[in-house]
Amino acid sequence: MNVTLSMYLIVCPLVFLAAVVDAIGGGGGLISLPAYYLAGLSPTLAAGTNKMSACCGSLSATLKYMKSGKVLWKPALCAILGALPGAYLGAEVLKLLNEQTVRVLMTVLVPLVAACGVKMAKMSGRGLGHTGGTVDKLESIPGYRTTLSAEEFMRQVEDVGVAVIGQSGNLTPADKKLYALRDVTATIDSLPLITSSIMSKKLAAGSHSIVLDVKIGSGAFMKTLEDGRKLAENMVA
Repeated sequence: MNVTLSMYLIVCPLVFLAAVVDAIGGGGGLISLPAYYLAGLSPTLAAGTNKMSACCGSLSATLKYMKSGKVLWKPALCAILGALPGAYLGAEVLKLLNEQTVRVLMTVLVPLVAACGVKMAKMSGRGLGHTGGTVDKLESIPGYRTTLSAEEFMRQVEDVGVAVIGQSGNLTPADKKLYALRDVTATIDSLPLITSSIMSKKLAAGSHSIVLDVKIGSGAFMKTLEDGRKLAENMVA
């Protein structure tokens, strides 16, 4: 896949923070993995890329600890003997899981990232065409509200650190109606409607700046690079 400027803007700061967390006590992957997802990588590709970058960061931290005499070799060797087969098994398990299952696991990872101090706010949609809607899945959780006012949405991000909501009468009400109509009028792949749907949610959330990531391929609405460029140009026009 092509590496874009938006990917660097998303990944680099969060991976830097993840490396600092990893060097101190571990757990940086809870920050960097969602960053790779946001940059458009598939779950398995994100996991592999994250592990490679984490190994490089861990090597740097390990050399620093060794140089300052902060490593006990006997306990470390015992840990290595357990870590090697465990890591291999984990990679094998991830390869066997389908992408949809891994995305469900993100429901657990996002709150953990928020607990590390990284605020995450997202306005998602319902099922459209062949895609399964994030909002539909979340509403299967008893008591989960996906309809919030703009004030509630921003307050939750500030207070809790994370918010995943859908369109409502208060936030992008027109998009809520158009979204449902597209599904029953064979206009799912209409470029102007896709553009208005995406940008209405981004702008309604009150962002000061927006990084747009356009995905292309057999599982996306934009099948070719040319179609992806047209969508990107429309969104920033």
